[in-house]
Amino acid sequence: MADLNLDLNLNHYTIDELEDILNLNNEYNYKDIQEGSITVKNKIFSVASLDEFKKNEIDRFLNDTVSRLERNFINNSLTLIDKKINNILIILQNNKKKDE
Repeated sequence: MADLNLDLNLNHYTIDELEDILNLNNEYNYKDIQEGSITVKNKIFSVASLDEFKKNEIDRFLNDTVSRLERNFINNSLTLIDKKINNILIILQNNKKKDE
């Protein structure tokens, strides 16, 4: 069995590092996250003979990585929406002041 010395503690990684692990670009979406996870899993499992315990650990790490990146994607999307709404409100307030 090949001994992969992987740090599978998700808390030891930043969002940027997790994005790098899954080879995600700056404009990724849910599908990209899922596909990246599957690709990494297949690569690791194809180059190393792992026991079931290690495979389960890696699978759990990748599932947690997907969840964390999806939550980050949602948070970033909500922040963007919030900024756009605030900009619209500012424009509307400025237009209202002009009309007064």
